Amino acid sequence: MGKIKFACVAATCAMVLSACNQGKITCSNAQGLAVLHNRFADAVEKSIKNEGSFDLAEIRDAIADLQVGFEEIRTSKEDPNSTKVFCQATLRITPSEETTDDAETVLKIRTNFDNLEDFLSPYSFQKSAQAANSYSGILFYTLQPSDDKKNVFAEIEKNQSSIIQGPAQLLILAMSKNRALEEKADAEREQQAAEQAAQEAQEEKQRRQIELEAAKKREGEARIAQAKSALQIYKNRLNQIWDSLNPDIAQEIAPMQKAWVRERNNRCKAESLTVTDPTEQIVRLYECQARMTQERIKLFE
Repeated sequence: MGKIKFACVAATCAMVLSACNQGKITCSNAQGLAVLHNRFADAVEKSIKNEGSFDLAEIRDAIADLQVGFEEIRTSKEDPNSTKVFCQATLRITPSEETTDDAETVLKIRTNFDNLEDFLSPYSFQKSAQAANSYSGILFYTLQPSDDKKNVFAEIEKNQSSIIQGPAQLLILAMSKNRALEEKADAEREQQAAEQAAQEAQEEKQRRQIELEAAKKREGEARIAQAKSALQIYKNRLNQIWDSLNPDIAQEIAPMQKAWVRERNNRCKAESLTVTDPTEQIVRLYECQARMTQERIKLFE
């Protein structure tokens, strides 16, 4: 078992052997793991570049800031007819405190995850028990020396997209902080604008309702005044006719006139109660009384 750590990214994917080793190399070969580190960094860089949202210098700075270590290194299988060794290691990534803070800020804005541990879990990474702020996953790879024993070649085995996507997505989150904060600010402004618009619309609705009620009130008052005026005209005319009667005749029919007034008032009251609107009730009362008074005038004439 071996434990190798790398904190920076080299430029090549093969390294010259310091000595002409004969035969196979081991999975913990330091030069081979350095090449593997570069392979890993290149794969993460390619994954981030596919997002199309970040420039190359920004991507490489983020990757360089990510500490990568290979631990619990072991041989997974051997081929007696080849110098290639098949290996397995625990890949441990340790983002900086700033990277962690930036990534978790974006998590809270854009996702439903509460922390990086939950976010990285679908990518087969777990919180490392050996170091704070570290996450571990299993990496399968191969190492093979060149025929002249001067170089070591490293390859990450296929079908391990999650082991690349996890760190890549973590760095994408961190690099997206400023953009995410702008999105959050834009969303808050839009929310505030929507709330303001809704409030203004509600206020406008209330204002229109008040104006409508005021207009209906004025219209109702005008109708009441008109109906009352028409009733008064007929009352005045009926009084004129009554005053012109012979006193003896007036005295004789006075009980009938009083009975008619009671009948008019009762009938018109009942008619007004056929509607529920208070204004309409008054208008109908006056209109009914005016109509019956007009009929009474015709009787006397």
